[in-house]
Amino acid sequence: MIDGLKGWQEAIREFNSTKITEDKPKPKPRMVVCAAILVKGSIHIGPRHFDQTMIRHMVSLGEIPEQGFIDQWGVFMTREEAWQVAEAAGQIKYRVGGDGKELFSENLY
Repeated sequence: MIDGLKGWQEAIREFNSTKITEDKPKPKPRMVVCAAILVKGSIHIGPRHFDQTMIRHMVSLGEIPEQGFIDQWGVFMTREEAWQVAEAAGQIKYRVGGDGKELFSENLY
């Protein structure tokens, strides 16, 4: 049984790093899907970090969250990790001030 967020993240990373054989389909490259915040091990998602959806999450949680993104498997990534993933996947469409090390949703759409 997989226990907690870290357990799921490890299981997904292990799955993604397994050897590809002819009888096993090739996994898709990792991609950034949407903005996310992480509070007390709980991931909340929305179109952008400070849109109405995310603001409602932040207010209801009463805590300043860690900002990041999720990939297509629902794994939380920091802004720094998400930049590397988005750059490798060719997802960077726009450059905004302060990017190049950290990803902003404005880089994607």
